[in-house]
Amino acid sequence: MNENRRRIKRGLLIGLAVQLVILAVVGGFVYSKYVKQDKLNGTLNITAELGKIQLLEHEAVKTDKGDYIFTEILLPTETKKGNTYDHVLPGLDIPKDPHIVVTGKTPIPAYIFVEVVEDENFDEYNGHVQNKLAYSLTSSWKKLESVTGEHGGTVYVYASGDTAISVKGNIDKLSILESDKIIVSQKVSIAPPAKLEFYATMAQAVNGKTPAEIYTAQGAA
Repeated sequence: MNENRRRIKRGLLIGLAVQLVILAVVGGFVYSKYVKQDKLNGTLNITAELGKIQLLEHEAVKTDKGDYIFTEILLPTETKKGNTYDHVLPGLDIPKDPHIVVTGKTPIPAYIFVEVVEDENFDEYNGHVQNKLAYSLTSSWKKLESVTGEHGGTVYVYASGDTAISVKGNIDKLSILESDKIIVSQKVSIAPPAKLEFYATMAQAVNGKTPAEIYTAQGAA
């Protein structure tokens, strides 16, 4: 493996039948180390922690009015279960706030990537949605053109405008979805179950390599 990396996954599974929507989320965090070995009259081991990356979301609960609101509880818990949404009506947006937290970050520069995998029931929101579910990413994410994710999805890198950001410190909360929601069409008609998954990766920045090259090289590692 040529670059540091940590990858985590969060999924969204929606089954819509008689105005019933169920979302299941699996996520967590993993550690990863950069280990380089070189042999010259002995062995040199260089090991450095990038830090810890987590992909989380807040619990959403149903109110007496039939809509959903967030609580202060962060998922996944030890059970790795996410939110379940019952009786979601057409036109009623779903609160969903997958976000990335980075702690224990060392000064080693690193890029943060998100791969978004969707099925035919989803559109990326561009001002309107017709008969489907839709979402949009926040402006902090830049699409990597001509790059396909390891799981067949679209890949984005944490960025400021058109410039990818090389992270050197901790991140308290890096949101993925604009307005923390899934948009539900007034005339939604899907083939359940609908699937939307997020895969988060943090990889060491390497001089002379673009974020696209670094991400692609990981897939080949």
